[in-house]
Amino acid sequence: MAAGASTASPPVLTPGSNHLNFEVWQDSVEDATYQRQLFIPRIQETERPYSKMHIRKYARMAANTLASTAVGTSLTYQDPVGVEVTFTPTGNYVATARSFNEDAATNVPFDSDLAAEMERALAEASDGSALTAVTSLTNFRGNAGMQIDSAMLRNATALLQNNTNGMIVIGTTTIYVLLDPAQHNAVMSMPEYANADVRGDDENPHVRGVWSKGGGTMLMYSTVLTVDANGANGVMWVPSAFAIGWNERSQVDRQTLELQKRIILFNHFGSGVRHDARAVALRTDQAIPA
Repeated sequence: MAAGASTASPPVLTPGSNHLNFEVWQDSVEDATYQRQLFIPRIQETERPYSKMHIRKYARMAANTLASTAVGTSLTYQDPVGVEVTFTPTGNYVATARSFNEDAATNVPFDSDLAAEMERALAEASDGSALTAVTSLTNFRGNAGMQIDSAMLRNATALLQNNTNGMIVIGTTTIYVLLDPAQHNAVMSMPEYANADVRGDDENPHVRGVWSKGGGTMLMYSTVLTVDANGANGVMWVPSAFAIGWNERSQVDRQTLELQKRIILFNHFGSGVRHDARAVALRTDQAIPA
């Protein structure tokens, strides 16, 4: 170093510390994640419920033997009137609001983006709302802390057949199973599910990681099961076990209030257990095994 030369550090342009650094924002906004609706599309739809739905039912009747010498009087008569089922509909909504200033200062297409996001949010919430009916089922297998296993599923399918007096036939009747995703590890340890059907192939598009068939049932997972002291309330059912009635299906309402834009998604429906004997609650642990 020459005599008298300065030892001070020269000015350095440091990234992130000056206004010359250039930043870029992605044009589009990434979607949030929502549970796909699995339960509502697989239960039976009934009439518009208005303020309350009453479902009339026949009771199961028994036949009697008429003796060969009987004169045809003093018969045993059956009461065909069953216990009615009722449910009360409720409204559900998702709402957003923004200032005109926000639209003026951004390139985000809020009208289309937010409506799509809100539609998925309302679908998820509606499925979760309908699934609360599972907690009222009389028949159940498992308890909090339990992992699903082949014995529990086989027992539940046998219970369905027995309780419906053979109306439900394994291999013929469409039977659905909905479990918490924490049960995936346990399900994949069962031979009924860990086979070629679950792996998927060109001939059989069923499952592919979304749902599978095995043991006479079609199995799916949902993150919006009702969780309470009994655990995650999964369910095995046939479509006629539950009913849903719509007063108003999900629709978008766009409003303007002074200089504020609002998007509101709304639906109004009621759902509940139609035939208790046609479904079995499957109570399991919600914790994903380490």
